[in-house]
Amino acid sequence: MADAVAQQFPVTYQNGAMEFAAAVRDVKQAGFDNTQNTLARVSEMTGKIQAQVDAIAAQNVTIAAQVADIATLVGQQVAGGSGTASQAPASIGAGGVYAVASVGVPAGFTRAIVSATTNAVLVGSNPGVTLSTVISGSVGYELSVTSGYSAAGAATGGSSHAVTLTGLSGGSVTAGVRIGSVTGVLGSYFTNTMTVTFLR
Repeated sequence: MADAVAQQFPVTYQNGAMEFAAAVRDVKQAGFDNTQNTLARVSEMTGKIQAQVDAIAAQNVTIAAQVADIATLVGQQVAGGSGTASQAPASIGAGGVYAVASVGVPAGFTRAIVSATTNAVLVGSNPGVTLSTVISGSVGYELSVTSGYSAAGAATGGSSHAVTLTGLSGGSVTAGVRIGSVTGVLGSYFTNTMTVTFLR
C-alpha cells in the first residue's frame, strides 16, 4: 500500500504539500500575531485615554473648589442690601424728610455704594413742591413737581440720587425725600427705594 501511495505522490509533491501547509501555518500565525499586537496597542491607547479622562476629572474637582473659594472670598468682601419705604404725611413742610428707607450696615464693612429713587404724588389746589432724594445726609439734585405737568389738582414726579459712603461703622444707611418748598399741597404720598452694595 505504501509503495502504491509513493508511486502516486512522488516525494516532490509530498514536499510541496508540506511546504504549502507550513506557509498556511505561518500566515495564520502572522495574522494572529498582528491581531495580538493591534489589541495590545488598542489596550495601551485606551489606558492613556482613561488616564487623561481621570486627570480632567481631577482638574474639574480642583476648579470647582477654587470657584467655591472665590465665591467665599467675594462674599467676605462684598454684601448687598435694599430697602423701601412709603409715607402719606398729614402735612409737609420745607426742609422735612419723609418716607425714609433704611438698610443696616453689616459688621466689618466700612464703605457703601448707594442709589435711591423717590416718587411723589400730590393733591391740592395747583399743588407743587421742590424735592430731592437724600442719602444719609447727602442731598441730590432738587427737582420741581407741579400740577403744570399733569391734571390740575394733582401732580406726580420724582428724583433720584447715588453716592459712595466711606468711614461706616455699624448703624444704617438711609434714603428719603427732602422737601425744599411747598405750594397748594393738601395731601401727599411719597415712596423711596434704595439699593446698597457694602464693601470692606
